[in-house]
Amino acid sequence: MHESDALTFAVNAAYINDIGDSDNLETTIAGTLGSNNVVDHVGGWAVGSVASFGPFTLIAEYVAATDEFAANEVAFRGAGAKPEAWQVEAAYTFTVLEKETTFALFYQGTDEALAVGQPEERYMVGLSMALTEYVGIALEWAHDEDYGTADGGTGESADTLTAQLAIGF
Repeated sequence: MHESDALTFAVNAAYINDIGDSDNLETTIAGTLGSNNVVDHVGGWAVGSVASFGPFTLIAEYVAATDEFAANEVAFRGAGAKPEAWQVEAAYTFTVLEKETTFALFYQGTDEALAVGQPEERYMVGLSMALTEYVGIALEWAHDEDYGTADGGTGESADTLTAQLAIGF
């Protein structure tokens, strides 16, 4: 991590010996097998970075399985899947009515993650405002593109609009 008055920058890396223990994959495997009788433990790794300079923040993240799952646990195109996902986010923080406000753009993508219920691509736009130290509001629009029919998906897209009132305590 590097911090100065003008720039904050951090890079992180992680390894997990069984990525199947993560929430979405664990639910998928248990649902497929009717229990958690895992055939093979598949490792996973992740890297990420965040950079802030002035009112701008950039975030990039990547996570992937180190090997294929057994086809009866997490499948893709009839074989064992080797899922991966990534995200890039750019945010700008400014003041509106004396309240800290953030506008953000996101791009997320996955590969071989259809069985986990993730879209192949997602584009998002978000706007949030801190009303008080403990209360905030946010509005977010997301556009998802599903995997194509050749991959077992629908080939369709979907849009979601989310409004949130958050109270911290």
